[in-house]
Amino acid sequence: MNILKRLGLTAESVSKMLGVKPKTVTEIAPKKKLGRPKGRTIPDEIVKAVRAEHHTTTLEEICKKYGVSMYWAWSIRNYKSRLPNAVRKCHKPKRASRSAA
Repeated sequence: MNILKRLGLTAESVSKMLGVKPKTVTEIAPKKKLGRPKGRTIPDEIVKAVRAEHHTTTLEEICKKYGVSMYWAWSIRNYKSRLPNAVRKCHKPKRASRSAA
């Protein structure tokens, strides 16, 4: 830096000569978190409302309306979610039949 001072140059003038642009810090707005927070369940009223929505309603509209994630809305609409009050059929495998040989 002593040489630059002797020549009468500053750091700003050198950066101008080299074409270096000053750093600009841009703040990125945090995304709104949608969906079910881990460890919590979404109320049954919302589940029933999503399932009662007309089939022409898009998943994006449901997400915005109820504040849930796209995957969550899809899984509830298609009965894929493991909800405690959901009606499910249990799979009971039957014994394979043996043919008389």
